[in-house]
Amino acid sequence: MVITISWQLKLFVRCQLCDICSERGNCGGCNPDCKEGVFCHISKKCSKCGVLCSVRPNLSSFLAEIQGTDFPSLPVTRIPILNQLPAVIPLLTDRWDAERPYGLQWVAIGIGLIFRKSGINFDALSDLPSFLRIPKSTKILLVNHGEDSFLENYWRFSKVRGYAQAIKKSGIVLATGLNFSLFDEHPRLTHLVSMKKSLITTKELIEAGVPAIPHMYWKNQADLDRWVDFLNRNPHVNAVSVNFTYRRANDVFASGIKDLQWIRGKINRQITCFVIGVSSPHRVAWVCRELKPSIIIAGKIQRAACARRLLDGEHDPSRSRYETFMDNLNGLLDACG
Repeated sequence: MVITISWQLKLFVRCQLCDICSERGNCGGCNPDCKEGVFCHISKKCSKCGVLCSVRPNLSSFLAEIQGTDFPSLPVTRIPILNQLPAVIPLLTDRWDAERPYGLQWVAIGIGLIFRKSGINFDALSDLPSFLRIPKSTKILLVNHGEDSFLENYWRFSKVRGYAQAIKKSGIVLATGLNFSLFDEHPRLTHLVSMKKSLITTKELIEAGVPAIPHMYWKNQADLDRWVDFLNRNPHVNAVSVNFTYRRANDVFASGIKDLQWIRGKINRQITCFVIGVSSPHRVAWVCRELKPSIIIAGKIQRAACARRLLDGEHDPSRSRYETFMDNLNGLLDACG
């Protein structure tokens, strides 16, 4: 089901600590950029490495912080609004700047609008509709996906700065877990730590009273098995988010859909997928056809409208941003059938 990329296998090499490592069978080996292998830490280079692998002398502190890489159980929470949501929800990539007021009931926003490298924008969260320039009646979904730099800042300072509590007070009706790095070039252990950190942030949001859904991502069949186990152990989880932003090639996109179908086939209930990063009418139709039920969170609707461009590529500078925005949104809704 999962496409195994041959060059990806070269990224992981068996290190001399594999037999005694607590993450044996999960991590995939050490970072091959470490030319000196297991002896790298003797030259004091290992502690400066930007990735995690089994030869780091301070690895135990990373694993202790997240209490190992096993997936945690989430507090019981339900997302009662699922049957109220439209098939496509626009993701505002900036504050509303069209010629006419925002006239829709639902909108999604990214974490980048309310959390920066400098910390939480408490002023924005204290009156989020005014900050976004949208009506107070609009229901807001928060997509906690963003650049690694400030997501890592979130991880370091979130409890001190009260991010989850501020989200609760803002009136946001739904949030996703954070999407910490999961790039191919990272060693396997980095992937596992990132997935665990994402689930920890989901748990923190739920404990703060924010309806939150886990963000689900994977690299191999072992990860898919772990997600099936997680969903079966957490029968109250009825929705997840997935990010298809980087699945540009058709075969990789198709593989992601098949993987989600496989996961659904292994659990005995309906799971709604919030699919993020899909904005072309063709792919929206693909997702809506193959992954029912699903909700599309489309970020290119607003960006294209700012450029007076339809999502099919047509550019018409005579049209207003509002008209272009609505045409883009309605085009994706039509694609969903």
